[in-house]
This record gives sequence, structure tokens and C-alpha cells, in this order.
Amino acid sequence: MQKTEPKSTELDQLKSLLDSLNQLLPTQIKFTSASKPISKAQVLKGACAHRIYELSSSVYTCLGRGEMISAIVLFRAIMETESLFLAAHKLMAKAVSTKDTKDLTKFLTNALTGTRLPDLQKTYGLPDAINCLTLIQKTAKNVSHYDDHYTRLCEFVHPNGLGIRTPYVKIDHRKMTAIYSKSSQNVPESIVLPLLIGTIKLFINTHDQFEHALESLIPIYEEQICDT
Repeated sequence: MQKTEPKSTELDQLKSLLDSLNQLLPTQIKFTSASKPISKAQVLKGACAHRIYELSSSVYTCLGRGEMISAIVLFRAIMETESLFLAAHKLMAKAVSTKDTKDLTKFLTNALTGTRLPDLQKTYGLPDAINCLTLIQKTAKNVSHYDDHYTRLCEFVHPNGLGIRTPYVKIDHRKMTAIYSKSSQNVPESIVLPLLIGTIKLFINTHDQFEHALESLIPIYEEQICDT
């Protein structure tokens, strides 16, 4: 693959979005309800914002260093985190509409305490972690080609042809020589940069909607407390 230089406007846009995302990061929150699911939703919102900001900032640094594989690995984690957040918001909207909170309550618990490690599940009674691939597939129903982009990134994340040889090595069979270079020499930044910009935009937009849904859920959950 030929190296594709990122447009300075795209890098500037990414930096501006990171600054906007940074404004959403809480340092401390006060729970607005005695309902545990509401508190869990508040915790999830802040934790996802912090995680996406941290990962996105690291991607920005990796792009500057020409470390494309590191950028791709980080960006895949961002997509998984965003998918979790989008799924939570969708369940919140459904709960507001139907007044049925069962699925949302279970999701919030699994999102914040779930694990794939059997020993932790057995010792602490923790639930199963939410499957990331399932989250990606659900997001793809609303975001065009989301799962295709994720699958493509996975090819670079895993140590196969696109993850080992393509980024780092060019072989000159005539001279019987292998030439090594930084991954940015062989993997274009366009695999990550425009997608990351779109991802952060979507997260920021959904973050605001998440807050509105949260406010609508408070009376629904507090009514359940009164009924018990």
C-alpha cells in the first residue's frame, strides 16, 4: 500500500474534536437518584467518555509518530466502546418509550461488572461480559458499514499478512532483500483518520441524547422504588 498523507484539515478537525470531548469528561458526579440503575447509567456515561478520550488522544499521538498499527489497535477499542455506549442509549430510549426497564437494567449491570474470566465469575458472582462483536453488529444496523470497517481493522490488529508483513516489510525478491520501515510507510492514515473523526462526532451527539434519556428515566425507576 502507498502511504497517504493525512490532510492537515482532518488532523486539525480531530484535534478540535478532542478538545470538545475533553469538555465532557467529569472529574466527579453526584448521583441524581436513589435508583441503582440510574446511578449505573451515570457512571457508564462518564466512564465511556473518559475511555474514548484517552484512546482517541493516543491515536492522535500515534498518527504523529507514524505508528499506524498502534493507531488501528486503539481505534478498534474505540469502536467497541462506542458500540457499548450506543447500545446503552438505545435501550434507554426503549425503556422511556415502553416503561419496561428489565433489559436496560441487566445491560447496565453487565456493562459495568461483567467479565469473561470464569474464576472472577465464580469468586465474586460477576455476570458475563457483553460480547463486543454483538455490539458491533448491532451498531451496524444504524451506522452503514460499521461492521465492515471493524472487520478490516481486525485484519491489521491480528498478526497475519496485513498485521505483520504489509505494515513493516517490503521484499525485493530480485535482490533477495527485506526492507523494514515504520508502518505509516505502507499503511495509509485514511484507514483510521476520517473514521475516527466520524466516531467522535457520533459519540458527542449521542452523549447529549444520553443525558436527556437519563432525565426521562429517573421518574420511571423511582416509581419502581416506591412500588417495592
